[in-house]
Amino acid sequence: MSKGVVEKEIGHERRELEIRQHKGSIAPGVVLLTVEDPEIRVGSGGATLNALLVAAEHLSAKAGYTVVTSDVLQTARILILHMACSSLYIAILFKCLQTH
Repeated sequence: MSKGVVEKEIGHERRELEIRQHKGSIAPGVVLLTVEDPEIRVGSGGATLNALLVAAEHLSAKAGYTVVTSDVLQTARILILHMACSSLYIAILFKCLQTH
């Protein structure tokens, strides 16, 4: 599968989530990330670890860290959805920080 086709499929999935967020099905404060697997056939375990790494990178940067730290995951709520996209997995992350 070509990179362009994968990017197009990822874009469709992301757009669907953005539409649902706009309609109120997903809270406005929830950050949506779509993550493509780094390689073909990493499997769901590899896709999960990659998605958690991306979430940690995002949260670390948002918290002002210059390096990735797992500390930011302690107060985060993260949901990872795996979407089979031909031979790739797309991990879609809904993440939001605890507000209480």
